[in-house]
Amino acid sequence: MTYNITCMPGDGVGPEIVNESIKVMKMVQQIVTGFDLNFQHYEAGAGHYLKTKTAFPDAAHDACKNGHAIFIGAMGIPEVRDQYGVEIQAWVGITLRKELNLFAGVRPVKLFRGIKPVLNGIDCIDLIVLREQSEGLFASFGGGFEVYNKVMGDTLVITREGSTNITEYAFKLAQKRKGRAPGAPTKVTCVDKSNIFRSYAFFRNIFFEVAKNYPDIECESVYMDAMSLYCVQRPNTFDVIVTENQFGDILSDLCSGVAGGMGIAPAGEFGHDYGMFQSAHGSAPTLAGRNIVNPVAQILSAAMMLDWLGDKYNCAELGRASEMIDKAVQDAIADGHTTEDLGGRCSTSAFGDKIVEYLKKQSDLS
Repeated sequence: MTYNITCMPGDGVGPEIVNESIKVMKMVQQIVTGFDLNFQHYEAGAGHYLKTKTAFPDAAHDACKNGHAIFIGAMGIPEVRDQYGVEIQAWVGITLRKELNLFAGVRPVKLFRGIKPVLNGIDCIDLIVLREQSEGLFASFGGGFEVYNKVMGDTLVITREGSTNITEYAFKLAQKRKGRAPGAPTKVTCVDKSNIFRSYAFFRNIFFEVAKNYPDIECESVYMDAMSLYCVQRPNTFDVIVTENQFGDILSDLCSGVAGGMGIAPAGEFGHDYGMFQSAHGSAPTLAGRNIVNPVAQILSAAMMLDWLGDKYNCAELGRASEMIDKAVQDAIADGHTTEDLGGRCSTSAFGDKIVEYLKKQSDLS
């Protein structure tokens, strides 16, 4: 079967890391066989807005809705903003989240062997930050209220449906992971601010209602401020963390930082029918064109995409391809092949070449 992948390389370093990811995916489909990936490229984002006054052209928009998966490079140019001071590229990602109901933002965080631990005494981090993406504080995007340019307000929205969906997703994700490490119990942690806000108390209550359906999985709740502390003190004690949109945005970056940085932080955004994949980091315009940015996050996002496609279309070959990419990345890093941000000497393209080489080592093509 041929899978049509809507690809929007984006701004800044986006095109560079997308190119390396496609290089890796083209190699793995030669090795595994049994599926074809058809990459359909479209311009979108802040750079496209500067040229056309449109951040998200209709052709790209339609392709996202009609393709099998969406693969996006980092987007954004800090100075390109709308009349309210909001960055233009947000219209692409948040529009798709709303229209395609991409309610589950999955941010895996893992400390790879070969990366020097940031925190003393903690050499094992393997968790997922799960964001509810259809509501929360982000529900005010494009809305909110203004009073005579003197008062601006945005409203946080929590619904029973949204909270139930994301909590169910969290527990099923925990089941699939089967624990964060050998011998460690499977656990889901709810993060909120229910001691102050009724909306978060509502979210927490629904979390524990759903948790009753999963008696074999540990569950707990933690306040957001305390969680910020625990993610630095003991990130190795968490498995799946589920929370509201804004809190998830903050915690995923924090956890990625203690695991080695945003350059290794992939992301997948899921609904019932659609999936969108991109690195969790920004477009880093000052690094663009220098061939030094770390492509690991985007390559691992590609692996997430193949895994999701394999589950959705019952294609074991796609699942195997995903596992091969993940292993190639881990092996390459463990052997000391890293980019400058991780203390290594690989360029962006050289690291992509290394992953291709490690994929060949797993096959008969070496």
